[in-house]
Amino acid sequence: MLAKLLRGTIVKLLRRLVKHPSVNQLIGSIFYVTIMIAGIFVALGVMNLGKTFTSLLAGAGIIGLRLSLAYQQPFMNFISGVILATQTPFKEGDVIQTNDHFGIVEEIHIRTTIL
Repeated sequence: MLAKLLRGTIVKLLRRLVKHPSVNQLIGSIFYVTIMIAGIFVALGVMNLGKTFTSLLAGAGIIGLRLSLAYQQPFMNFISGVILATQTPFKEGDVIQTNDHFGIVEEIHIRTTIL
């Protein structure tokens, strides 16, 4: 319940700073998952399940390494989309030209921009 409450508060605060709703939801979800994982680890520590705690940390490290290597390119594209959404070098309705395309920006999403 605490993670849900904090996620809602973070999203409300971010609405003032970042105008792109999908970026706000993304940051809120990352915050929520982080709080949930921290809560699980604290609960395991309180119940004196040290070996389980250590095994989960080791497993999370191995899974994190495998995922980072497997999804390196899509993750870089995703981060580029987040940067475009937050810095807004162009907005909907602008006329832009790239290497091969010329057009009017219709929609800007996290991973795509529709001309």
